[in-house]
Amino acid sequence: MKPILLVIIAFVLSSGNVFAQQYDGIKLSTDKPEAGQKISFVYTGIFAKKIDPRINIYYEINGGLRWKLLDLKHNGAQIEGSFTVPDSALAFSIKPDNNLASSEIFIFNVFKDGKEAKGALIASAMLYTCGIYDNRNYKKAYELYNQEFLRYPDLKPKNLLGYYQSVYSPYFFPNPAISEELEKTWADSLANGKSEEFLTRLADLRMRIGNSLDPQIIKKEVLTKYPNGALAFNDDVKDLSAKIKSGDFATALTAIEIKYGPQVKKGGLDFVYLNLGQKQFITNNTSGGEDYLLKIQSKQVKKELYLFAGKLLLKNNWDLQKAEKYIQQAIVLVTYDKQPYYVFDKKNWQKSLDGYRGTYLDISAQIQYQSGNKPGAIERLKTALQINDYDESIKEHYIQYLLEADQAKEALTTASGYVIKQKATDAIKKMLRDAYLKDKGNAVGYDAYYSDLLKKADEQYTLPEFGQFNVPCIDFTITGTDNKSVSLSVYKGKPIVLYFFSMDYNTPQQDAFNASFNKIVNAHQGSNIVFLAIDKTSVSETDEVNGKPLRIQKVNKFLSDNGFNFKVLLDDFHRDPISTSGSYYAVSKLYSSDSSCQFYVIDKNGIVRYKSFPYSPMPVEQFTRELTAALRLVK
Repeated sequence: MKPILLVIIAFVLSSGNVFAQQYDGIKLSTDKPEAGQKISFVYTGIFAKKIDPRINIYYEINGGLRWKLLDLKHNGAQIEGSFTVPDSALAFSIKPDNNLASSEIFIFNVFKDGKEAKGALIASAMLYTCGIYDNRNYKKAYELYNQEFLRYPDLKPKNLLGYYQSVYSPYFFPNPAISEELEKTWADSLANGKSEEFLTRLADLRMRIGNSLDPQIIKKEVLTKYPNGALAFNDDVKDLSAKIKSGDFATALTAIEIKYGPQVKKGGLDFVYLNLGQKQFITNNTSGGEDYLLKIQSKQVKKELYLFAGKLLLKNNWDLQKAEKYIQQAIVLVTYDKQPYYVFDKKNWQKSLDGYRGTYLDISAQIQYQSGNKPGAIERLKTALQINDYDESIKEHYIQYLLEADQAKEALTTASGYVIKQKATDAIKKMLRDAYLKDKGNAVGYDAYYSDLLKKADEQYTLPEFGQFNVPCIDFTITGTDNKSVSLSVYKGKPIVLYFFSMDYNTPQQDAFNASFNKIVNAHQGSNIVFLAIDKTSVSETDEVNGKPLRIQKVNKFLSDNGFNFKVLLDDFHRDPISTSGSYYAVSKLYSSDSSCQFYVIDKNGIVRYKSFPYSPMPVEQFTRELTAALRLVK
């Protein structure tokens, strides 16, 4: 199964006419999807035949756009998969990433007990104007809102803000009826005491492009209605921030705490307290810092200050007992009262929280180690590794402390395991040798021992599923360093490796990957495998138009200076005359190549079998191991 990004944009609203629940480009397993129900689908739209067509799942709740990676199967010209409709969703949209085409708008209403859910049309209306398609369809949203309000009049008062948010655009969708309605709502809100939050959000809408109203007048009307409200509070906090910088803030802070008691109790000053608390801890005034900790309302902001204080005391070796206390408090606060609305998978959310706890336990272990309690430090790291297997510093500290506690055999076993599992950093590799020397008493046999570990790593290595494909390659024709055109199709019947790279701003890691690629190319001389390196080096527009002579010269010098002999093709650069963000390399775009040192393996039948996803800091051994394993798919 190939993990592909699929977008579900789901809206939570208060609980019509049913519009299309099936489309030519996508088919769901049901016409009536319900919240909490697992839905399978088949996508055959315009992006289904692309290389790695990045189908995303986005969902938007309370104004926050979220996404989730799903495991889906890319099967030739179609994508198959499934998802579970979020419990609170009333509508959702499925679409490929970067496909803004309005011709593929897949929006689905959610049902309840076989009937269209109350509020589903409102949720669908929001999807048409949230920006995921090339044109915000205000007209469609306006029609859907009014259909829903006609069916359920009680929904209109509850959804007025969402209604105006979705349909009011005096510049893109000038509609006198909507403008008149909004102004009546504004006047009624001022006169009859709608909440300040409602009035403030309505004020933001009235200041949209195309409306000639004076923003300062609108703001003044809100401040007149709510002189001690959020808008006034924000202005006063802004003034307070300037006074904090000058150091003369105590009187102003006290005045704000008295004047805006309700806002302060809701955490309105939490980040001010965080900043002031940090200043106290930096001067080693722990009692002053703790005073601000008591003022903070949010558990998460309080956690940040505890964490800051613990790390600071550890770094400066000031009061390690208090440092431990602060870190333990931070560990306790790594939680939420309830699962956030944007979390689909409770299990993965818990794993993420455990990851934070593991990282904080690593800090606690460092405190214990610095205090002279090596056994305590090692025990904390053992626990940390059980709940966080990806933080490299935890692994490094664990092996380091084992070595210094004269547990060389355990350190050797642990470090060896990381090498075999391809999780060894450079620091771990160095400590592996140190552990071998301590355990064996000398370096005799170390090279053979390390080679054996690498052999085991090769034997146990399996290609990640998310990189495995079954997609026909796309032909292209670009220029080689001999200034002659080369088409991919001329190599039909042979396995092919496409290696996308750039000579711009190369890091030591990228240099190592290039060297590894060249070594693998040399090792396969005489085989029928074709290796093509696709250059994505930045160019001048003049050079590109004139046949790339300067670029060719630069590439040839690069190859000569490094002793590389792999074949290089020059990806065609297309410059956007308006925005640099719209510029692209043609073949890279075709193959969705978004990073340097990325390779694709194509079998003799022209099927892309594998795509790599290099990352930093990816060890060069892993790059070599991955490419070597991918080649076995096509030999």
